[in-house]
Amino acid sequence: MGRRVVVTRPAGQAHELTAALVEAGAVVIALPGVEIGALPASAALDAALAELGTFDLVIFVSANAVHAAQARCAALGIGDLRVLRRAAAPGPGTAAALKAAGVTEVLAPHARFDSEGLLAAIDALEVTPPRVLILRGRDACGNADSGDGAGQPGRNAVAGNGREVLGIELARRGSNVRTLACYRRTTPPHDAERIAGLIGGGPAHALLVSSSQVVDNLPGVLGAAGMAWLDGVPVFATHARVAAAARRRGFAPVFECAAGEEAIVRTLAAHLSGSTP
Repeated sequence: MGRRVVVTRPAGQAHELTAALVEAGAVVIALPGVEIGALPASAALDAALAELGTFDLVIFVSANAVHAAQARCAALGIGDLRVLRRAAAPGPGTAAALKAAGVTEVLAPHARFDSEGLLAAIDALEVTPPRVLILRGRDACGNADSGDGAGQPGRNAVAGNGREVLGIELARRGSNVRTLACYRRTTPPHDAERIAGLIGGGPAHALLVSSSQVVDNLPGVLGAAGMAWLDGVPVFATHARVAAAARRRGFAPVFECAAGEEAIVRTLAAHLSGSTP
């Protein structure tokens, strides 16, 4: 490709994608649009983790949720995720993280990688899981993870504006659903000197975003000069909701591409070589 691609994944979470893009000939610019961190200790979360093996289904909304749960289990000295009866993931990245953690029963969609797709996969079991735990993230304002739509409002839920499809629908089907945050997402600080260096290095040719929160964070991360630098740069979003968020923010043109490293690289390569996505 020989083009500059801005990758907004959190620091340390884009190694495979970066390597694939570089192999395809791209120049990768790492510009994390969100920071992932631990939450303060929570008695509710710790109690739920201590009884992970008693839930009929534990849904992890992202690979970050998997890693955060692993880390907290290790800190508490209560074993690991292998005690799970069955885990569920909205997409291939989260499913891979669960399998790497030693979880053998992982339920995931085969085509539509979001809450609706996962709900369809759960429905295919033909048995509604009686007790369900949903583990997700929370931002600095207390909002629940909106990237994949997992959630359940109510007495046990983390307050927030994330899509609540899974929790609501599973509760309607008769599941007792509990939703807890296990990690925190914050906006990276604006680094004017670094942004000036990126701008001075030449134009960007593509911007990759994989969550609506990243889209919302970009003005704060980039500042006015950085946003002007990206004006008119093609945006590639890994979900229709993310693409819609980018359009609402005024980005254009915006293209949707499938999730997963191979699909992302294939779509970017096709576009930047002159083909349509």
